[in-house]
Amino acid sequence: MKLSEMKPCAKCGGKIAPIIYRVTVERHFVNVQAVNTTLGLTQMFNGNLALAEVMTSQPDATQLVDTNTALFCQDCGIGVWSDVLPPEEDEDGGGV
Repeated sequence: MKLSEMKPCAKCGGKIAPIIYRVTVERHFVNVQAVNTTLGLTQMFNGNLALAEVMTSQPDATQLVDTNTALFCQDCGIGVWSDVLPPEEDEDGGGV
């Protein structure tokens, strides 16, 4: 990342050094017609989704609408990750 691309933390407005989090979020639109076409072909090919995706005229089930990128300081970045990621499981399968 170039120095010109660095900006204050998107959450608290503070400085982002020494460790930063760069988070990019993509928003997609689900193309229902493409999904239905591919699922129909999947049924015709006895459940072979890979073959249906190759044979369909609309291989992408979603279309990218926009992309947003934000920088977070170390403290705020940890909060962003804990909001987005699922809780870790311990050895017996339960949460932390």
